[in-house]
Amino acid sequence: MSGPLDTFSEMESIAHQNAQLELRGQQNAIKLMKTYQKRCAEQGKVIPIAAVFQGSCNRKICEYAEDMDAELLVLASRGLGNFKRFLLGSVSDYCVHNCKVPVLVVKDEMNKDSG
Repeated sequence: MSGPLDTFSEMESIAHQNAQLELRGQQNAIKLMKTYQKRCAEQGKVIPIAAVFQGSCNRKICEYAEDMDAELLVLASRGLGNFKRFLLGSVSDYCVHNCKVPVLVVKDEMNKDSG
């Protein structure tokens, strides 16, 4: 039989696991951004600025691009199908329609046939 202490202990465990996943996600995002930032810099044609945001970041991305006086905001498409995009929303769609900075959405080669 499960008691209050068991439930609290389980909640702590889940919270710890979530924190670990969040940290790994941040680390992976930063690593990926640095990789692409380096590739862009090697081309010598752009000065890339990379940022990682958490949670609902639609407005944050637009505000950040405007604050940085960006000439262009480049976003990657996750390749969601129409139904998932409808349910989950699309950051790139929001930015295309709401940013004051020009937006370029790059579709992932692996997902080019979806949606």
